[in-house]
Amino acid sequence: MFSAHRPAPSITLRSGWSASRTGTPRSCSRRSGRPRSAAPPPVTTSPDRTRSPETSAPAAKLRINLNPAATARLAELRAEQAELRTHAEASGARVKMNGRAATITTDITAAEDAVAAATGYVWVRALTPEEIAPILADVTPEDLMAKRWRAELVAGFVRAEDSHGQPVDGLTRDIWSAYLETISAAELGTCHSRLEAAITAAVDPS
Repeated sequence: MFSAHRPAPSITLRSGWSASRTGTPRSCSRRSGRPRSAAPPPVTTSPDRTRSPETSAPAAKLRINLNPAATARLAELRAEQAELRTHAEASGARVKMNGRAATITTDITAAEDAVAAATGYVWVRALTPEEIAPILADVTPEDLMAKRWRAELVAGFVRAEDSHGQPVDGLTRDIWSAYLETISAAELGTCHSRLEAAITAAVDPS
């Protein structure tokens, strides 16, 4: 019912939750209670709420990662740490907390902080029939569904917030639109499916 890879501007969330420009954003999913050391979740979870704070319309809260480089770096560091442990175990030695074994722990902590600082959430609401009509008029039968999904997700933008639920003024509709231009059709479909799930949950809470 509702509604690809191009570089786009993005933001990093800092202390005080002001916005500054950073790399190309990737991936959207819901907020998930995870340990600090865990990587951002994949885009396969369902929305954690069905209504946004500003509107009574059904809405989905989507998690977005605005710094894929930090996420990739964290994965590399964890793989390196696992390799160090495997090597130590194979040689029958204990992993000594000195040298690289010590510094990699510090590096991982810094990478985790960078990933957390680049995590944001976007509320997207359901559109009315009157709002959907011009989107449908602009989509031809030859267009991919991704074009309609993107248009509906942009039009339904309500607000952005940080992991504490505080508004992030720098993550605007334009930034959200640019972000959606950078993700794949499959990721767009996942975001759109979350919105549809929120609509279904609002209509039939059971």
